[in-house]
Amino acid sequence: MIRQSVHFVKHEWKSAIKFLIVGGTSFLIYFFGYAVLTRFVFPTAPLVLMSVVAVTISALFNFFAHRDWTYRAQEKKLSQPVKYIFVVLTNTALNTFLFWFGVSILKWFDLTVAVLAAGLCAVYTFLAHRFFTFRSKNVV
Repeated sequence: MIRQSVHFVKHEWKSAIKFLIVGGTSFLIYFFGYAVLTRFVFPTAPLVLMSVVAVTISALFNFFAHRDWTYRAQEKKLSQPVKYIFVVLTNTALNTFLFWFGVSILKWFDLTVAVLAAGLCAVYTFLAHRFFTFRSKNVV
């Protein structure tokens, strides 16, 4: 298992760095989108709903950036957007649950929860996209 992990890191470090860049940019789109929505555009709207809207906006950017740059998907099959939507939906559910749990149950500051939830969801999405959405034949 350690040998496989080392092999994976050696072959995937460039993708991981690109993933972090795209993910960081997506997070900024989400974070600032959420902040603008909740502080200026719809200040009385439910926070969880605004979080879902911000996640959706950042997901559109994320798909095209990952498909064309991070994973450089050679084949642009119809199944990729379908798989991507599945990962986005499960990620959105995870993000929404973590956000709800942090804000409603733990009573943490909403922007802190947004940062923590995004970090946890980033690990999930990297692995899901690498091994499911944009899987190539030479993946470990």
